Amino acid sequence: MTFPLICTLSPVGEGLPFFVVPSVGSTPLALVRLARSLAPRRVVHAFSYAGMEDDQAPHRTVDAIATAYVAELLACSPCGPYLLGGHCFGGAVALEMALQLEARGETVARLVALDSMPPPLAIAAPGHDAPTGADPMVCALESLGRRVLETVIARARGNHAKLPADVAHRLGGMLTLHIEAAIAYRTRRLRAPVHVLSTGDGRDALITGWAAIAGGGVSSEEVPGDTFSMLAPPQVEAVGRCIGAALEAAER
Repeated sequence: MTFPLICTLSPVGEGLPFFVVPSVGSTPLALVRLARSLAPRRVVHAFSYAGMEDDQAPHRTVDAIATAYVAELLACSPCGPYLLGGHCFGGAVALEMALQLEARGETVARLVALDSMPPPLAIAAPGHDAPTGADPMVCALESLGRRVLETVIARARGNHAKLPADVAHRLGGMLTLHIEAAIAYRTRRLRAPVHVLSTGDGRDALITGWAAIAGGGVSSEEVPGDTFSMLAPPQVEAVGRCIGAALEAAER
């Protein structure tokens, strides 16, 4: 049976709705506390990964995931501008969504990256050489990315161990598929501004990487916790205030 990939986490609030993508191996439920912690409150929609909780075939690339999400976003909210965000791996998906919306002539007012690794650029920015594996920034990002992925894999597999064997096997396959998609993804320059929330580990490399992507400029804040605890009390309240302020600023 096919189900919508978009759901509403917070149905009330002021301003433009916020569309957010969860991390690999997780569902919109992981973002419920975050949605309710935004200050000021606003409508928040989140996306599910095909095949996580239904019988749909999973998407095999970041581009394909984003394409499916953009279709549902436009059906839900056909007129922009748009506020997008993503947690960890979800940041890459939200970035590709923003690029696809811009390619359609839509305006993305802001992209919020929550402890999310900036993907490598497919081509160099004008006036710059494409970064290589020998570039110190690329090396720092790859090192940080490996640590983040290892943590994500360990956490997800720990959760899968509590599930029936057939379900755990299916979800384990999806986790591997999405990690491979994240590693293979190459991005393009974005016209919209990006606001980066980081928990401190590798913060300089994170900001430098996003600055190379964000044509509209990059802003950043350090928030408490780690990649996972930032979504849970007590840290999530501070994260919600930071996101709320960044989204308000994008609408001015």
